[in-house]
Amino acid sequence: MDVYEKEPHVADGFKSLKNVVLTPHIGNATVEARDAMAEIVAQNTVAMDQGNKPKYIINGVE
Repeated sequence: MDVYEKEPHVADGFKSLKNVVLTPHIGNATVEARDAMAEIVAQNTVAMDQGNKPKYIINGVE
């Protein structure tokens, strides 16, 4: 698990599970993931500039 409901607190129940790996919110910290994120930002910037709706809108904000 990389993201917790009430960060930085991790529910105690998760800490005792043998089949769960807990990470400090760094699951996307790979070159490939960061490159993909940058590509999405670039594509959304172009889409917005051309008057189109961007992909992956967060919290319904455009």
